[in-house]
Parts: sequence; C-alpha cells; structure tokens
Amino acid sequence: VESGEVFQFEVDHPVTVERQRSAMIPIINTGLKGRRVSIYTASEGGQHPMRGLEITNSSGLQLMPGPISVFDDGAYAGDAQVSYVPQGDKRLLAYALDLDVVATSDDKGEEEVRRVRVVQGLLELQVKYRRSVTYAFGNKDASRPRTIITEYPRDKSWDLAEGTKPFETTESVLRFETTAGPGGSAAQKIVLERTALQSYQLA
Repeated sequence: VESGEVFQFEVDHPVTVERQRSAMIPIINTGLKGRRVSIYTASEGGQHPMRGLEITNSSGLQLMPGPISVFDDGAYAGDAQVSYVPQGDKRLLAYALDLDVVATSDDKGEEEVRRVRVVQGLLELQVKYRRSVTYAFGNKDASRPRTIITEYPRDKSWDLAEGTKPFETTESVLRFETTAGPGGSAAQKIVLERTALQSYQLA
C-alpha cells in the first residue's frame, strides 16, 4: 500500500477453513477496462516490442502487487507482474515478446551555432543541438492491427521540439502512440532540442 492508505477486502460469503488446512479465497472476480498494446522500450533497442495490456482499475477495489497470467481468446499468452494499482489508476503490463512486429530505428544529431560574441577575452558560442530519432514498425500479422506504445527515456536537459507530443509523461519516460494496420507499417518520430553556451579563452 502506498501513501499510508489503509483498506480491507470483504468476501461476500462465509468461508470455513479446517484446522491445519489452508485455502485460496477469491476477493476480486470482475472484468477490468483495458486494451491490447505492443510496448517498445527505446532504451533497450530490441528488434521486437513486447505484447502488453493497458489496464485501468475499474474494479472498485485496490489491486495488490503480484504475478498475473494473461489469456488471449482463452489461450495462455504469458505472465506479467503488476504493481499496486489504486482505484481508477492505469498501468502498462508486458507479458510476452511480440514477434509479429519488427522495429528499426534511425538516429540523427545536428548542431547549429546561433550566436557568437566576445566577452572579457572569452569567445562565447550559443549552440543549438537537435536530436532526431525515427522508429519504424512493421506488422507481419495480417489479421490484427497493432497499437504501439514507444517508451523513450526522459532527459530533463532536453526539450521536446515543436510537433513532438507524447500522450503520457512519467518521471522516467515519454510515451508515444502509433498504430500499424494488419500487415502494415507505422513510424514514430521524436525530436529533442537544447541550447548550450560554449566559452573559449582568446590568446
């Protein structure tokens, strides 16, 4: 439990446990709001994203941390680990490698001197740095589209360029979303900028 919250679960019918025996008691038996996603973690640079779920705790109860098994259309799909999820909160769960989606990246960097001046024997340069990375995703699944969430490391020393808008930001990552149709492809471009001063002593 986080932030000092206290709560309890109540079962809706009596349960009898015999002496020196144990029992597993279901405390939540309800559906949750969610959607299928593929999760690509840019910092890992893998060839494939992970299959995953974006779930919202719509159960009306607190969800405690622990392992869960994921079934897709009745078939076992993989295992995931869920952290504590308060009522109404949202989480991303990764449970298996998505071999149907292939990811590639194209990373570019450039710099531009914006201003030059001499101050008290120092040569000062104002330099604008620009980092651009494009992730391309190919979906080999001809029957199902893919919603792909790209998690890009958040570096507070860089600013997002105009037109680069994540749909979600956390302390550690920026999340971008794109969709590849059945048998199709998609791309996600991320552009970051920062300005720095460089000083050089004049002889």
